[in-house]
Amino acid sequence: SSEARLRVLIESAPVGIVESDADGSVRWWNRAASNVFAWPEYSEELPGNETKFPEATLPELRELWSEVTRGGTVDGRDFVDVEIAGKLRVLSASAALLTPTGTETPGLLTLIDDVTNHRELKAELRHAYTMEIRGQVASRIAHDFNNLLTLISGYAEILSGDLDDNERALQMVREIQSTASRASMLTTQLQAIGRTREPELVVFNPVT
Repeated sequence: SSEARLRVLIESAPVGIVESDADGSVRWWNRAASNVFAWPEYSEELPGNETKFPEATLPELRELWSEVTRGGTVDGRDFVDVEIAGKLRVLSASAALLTPTGTETPGLLTLIDDVTNHRELKAELRHAYTMEIRGQVASRIAHDFNNLLTLISGYAEILSGDLDDNERALQMVREIQSTASRASMLTTQLQAIGRTREPELVVFNPVT
């Protein structure tokens, strides 16, 4: 039947779906909502006052429900650092006012999604992208600087050939060459930052 198909659709939905009274008293919920709020799976035998929204979510949810009651549907409200079952989570919520049926008072439909892992993954990707850009910039600067060091080393080498009879000046040229060589090693390290390392193949015996 259509009702059975709708029930399967709601239960398999990846987003938490909760029906409640206008004051937030829970009427029913789907499996995803159980996962988000650490609730037991919905059963008609459960007492109506046993299942409640976590206290940490109520200030934001009540504000959301108030807006919905005044004007319809509210989409995409994020709740950051909400404590549920001892862990801080990031939730994304939407809500809509339900048309009352029979003698029931108007209800609220709240859609809730735990986007904590998604947010963390986005933050990691942003960090990785930032580090990649910094590495590329460092590599370009190091490349240009290395060209200058090559020029300095070359001129120092030429100059050293004309200073055989001036030991003090020759020693200074050697210091220039040594310093340029050390600086070149540093630029090589900077260039390595911007390179993508090839994966290393490792051979192992799964039996051992």
